[in-house]
Amino acid sequence: MPPTKVKIQFDDGQGGHYSIVLGGNVTKDKVTKIMDIYNLLETSEGNTEKLIPDLDTLYNRILNLIKSQFKDKQFTSYDIQEAYEDEYNEPIKLAAISTYLARFSAHGHVNRHKEGRLWIYAIPPLEQNSNKILPKNINNH
Repeated sequence: MPPTKVKIQFDDGQGGHYSIVLGGNVTKDKVTKIMDIYNLLETSEGNTEKLIPDLDTLYNRILNLIKSQFKDKQFTSYDIQEAYEDEYNEPIKLAAISTYLARFSAHGHVNRHKEGRLWIYAIPPLEQNSNKILPKNINNH
């Protein structure tokens, strides 16, 4: 597996800007630890309100939709397309959904397997137990 580079950026809402770059053998566990540090920073500064997801990006909209509506069940790109159009009242191409699902699979947000000509997706057990949604102003692509 080639070396990976992950860059995480966020603001603390009080003028602090943070940028963390992970390189080399980046694992899901390492990224999770960084996000735990972010959550500790949020809590230690007295900000106890729930993190609000940044729904300005298609990436986060679809990921939020999956985590909220498909937490304990398998789904297909068709299911996500239908749920997205119901939730946001706007059309979305199946090709866009498929592209994002492939990215989510590569990033470990979903597992996938093929049944015939159809990809079947599910949230991995570790992700199911995590209600954390990416905080606003984080570069997660």
